Amino acid sequence: MLEETKKQNQDTLSLSGEFSEILTAETGNKINSVLMAARLWREEMQKHQQKLPFLHFSLEKKLPVAAGIGGGSSDSSATLNLLAKHYPLNDLTKETFSELFLKLGADGPVTQNNLPKRMRGIGEILNGIPLFPQIGILLLNPGIKVSTSKIFQALDIPEQKDLSYPKIPKEGWKDARMLFSFLKKTRNDLEQPAIKLVPIIADILSQLRHLPACQLARMSGSGATCFALFQNKADAQNAEKILRSSPNTPKSWWIWSGETYPSKTTETKDF
Repeated sequence: MLEETKKQNQDTLSLSGEFSEILTAETGNKINSVLMAARLWREEMQKHQQKLPFLHFSLEKKLPVAAGIGGGSSDSSATLNLLAKHYPLNDLTKETFSELFLKLGADGPVTQNNLPKRMRGIGEILNGIPLFPQIGILLLNPGIKVSTSKIFQALDIPEQKDLSYPKIPKEGWKDARMLFSFLKKTRNDLEQPAIKLVPIIADILSQLRHLPACQLARMSGSGATCFALFQNKADAQNAEKILRSSPNTPKSWWIWSGETYPSKTTETKDF
């Protein structure tokens, strides 16, 4: 949510939600991703001799922080989209608009909209997927912050290791079975260095893989959030109940289950 603020020289931000207490609007050189997006849009408007009033933003933080699931990037991307809608920029091209999301960070472009994509490069190479099935998903975060920079510093890929990418079918995946078969051919190279720094990730993955009906379990991004995939929402929610009732599951763990959005387009779109 946003509204014009009475303050004349700065944007303001109020925070609420389960994970809001560990966030601040601005501290020293650190600025919340929402305010960073607002500054970026204001600078772009100034280039076109347009003015953006100072605004007050409200952010309800429901996702863990530094969790490897793009929460902060999604916040900043949502802010850019919100500003573009309510304070449109004259003569803004699609290319320039997309470039702004990359300035938000590596996960900025992929969070510009909620369409499924394959990310490559540092996040700027996005390939659209024309057909993506609706599947069940469970997310688990142990409440441990993981430094992305430290994970990449610990990453050691041998020169002889196969770095090729399996090709996405031009038509996408018509059902969950086809999707799972493809995903089992892929990997997350950040899992092993993350496990070395945060060993509990290995225990979490083992726990997820032993859940009934689990088709695949991996670490998300640079961690520490891990995910398990299922044929449908009901299987994911049943797995969540079993996981929460297990004596091996600390009450402090953040757990969520639900389903992905299905996607169906007439052509493969690159972003």
